[in-house]
Amino acid sequence: MLSDTSQQSFSLLAILETLVRRRRFIVVNVTVVVFLAVIISLIVPKWYRTSAVILPPEPSLDPLSTLGALQMTAATASLPWFATTSDVYGAILKSRHLSEEIVDRFDLKHRYKAKTMDKAIKKLWKHCWVRVADEGLIRVTVEAKDPDRAADMANAFLEILDKFNRNTKMTEGKKTRIFVEERLRTTRQDLAEAELTLKEYQQEHGAVELTEQTEALINAAAEIESRIRAIEIRLATLETFATEDNPEVRLLATRKRSLETQMTDLLGSTELAGALLGADGSRPFPSLGQIPDLGMQYIRLFRDVEMQSKIFAFLAQELERAKIMECRDTPTIEVLDRASPPDKKFRPRRWLIVVIAFVTALLGSIALAFGLDTVDRWSQDEQSMQRLSALTRTLREDWSGLRGRGTPRS
Repeated sequence: MLSDTSQQSFSLLAILETLVRRRRFIVVNVTVVVFLAVIISLIVPKWYRTSAVILPPEPSLDPLSTLGALQMTAATASLPWFATTSDVYGAILKSRHLSEEIVDRFDLKHRYKAKTMDKAIKKLWKHCWVRVADEGLIRVTVEAKDPDRAADMANAFLEILDKFNRNTKMTEGKKTRIFVEERLRTTRQDLAEAELTLKEYQQEHGAVELTEQTEALINAAAEIESRIRAIEIRLATLETFATEDNPEVRLLATRKRSLETQMTDLLGSTELAGALLGADGSRPFPSLGQIPDLGMQYIRLFRDVEMQSKIFAFLAQELERAKIMECRDTPTIEVLDRASPPDKKFRPRRWLIVVIAFVTALLGSIALAFGLDTVDRWSQDEQSMQRLSALTRTLREDWSGLRGRGTPRS
């Protein structure tokens, strides 16, 4: 026990002796390294970081908006893979289209010394970050060597996003307007023909009095038909940029089939109850097939006029909406915090560089001091030198053998 204590004391004493003997070496090394670290921290360029924050986009209730329609149907459809508008905006901010515009606007190929656009974009995203918070806030963070340029770049991301959204909505509004105008023109002709046919029938056969149940039946059929036409218009608009696998396309197709089933049931060619059945399973009014043949032709003509009238009214309303969307030039994002030039640099942190350099130099110098002290002891011990010479000779022989194997034979 006593020998262990004395051995530990001897070891501690030997360590202290080494540190004292090599104190000048350690102090000089640490001083030089810290001095160099201070110079490097002063030379390294300053980087300034700033952020801009936008509020989560509000769901659009415009049925002509693809995103808005998805948001409206998401409340009624189970879509676990449905992305929020904040996620969509975040993806747009990270898109190549937007990145290229940022690179060109701020001449980043020259500033980053990048030869190609791809390299400039990669370097751009080493100094830019887009984060979507849980509450939906979107934060765009940019760092640059100039505080004003950092703020301008962060705000430019939001400006380009807003510009992209406006152009997209205007383009979609234009496509919808052209399509609705064509359908409205056709519906106007169909309505005029239906009204003329009904008028001629009345002039030939006289007026036919309809019961309340029959009028209710016709109005219900016209309402269903107008809803089917509305879905067809939406599907035709989506076909210009969406595939059959699009969630909204699938949902609208399902709704259309459901409405067509209701219409078939209403017209009396099927016994399916659909949405027209009452709470007790009975029909609220008879099907057209149950109406006496005397007024059947008149009812059909009257039904066609009612349907075309409702469709025409719907298309006229949708045309006005499409025109508004096409001409609308209002901001599409709401900025919570615009980026402002930061007062203080974000990096480099000089004190951290100096502290790390000091600790590293101190530990490295101490280790090197013990290494030099060990070499000195070996040089004074003849037996240790002989062992060292033997190890050196063995390593040389191994190296010579490896070189001999690697030399090709003549």
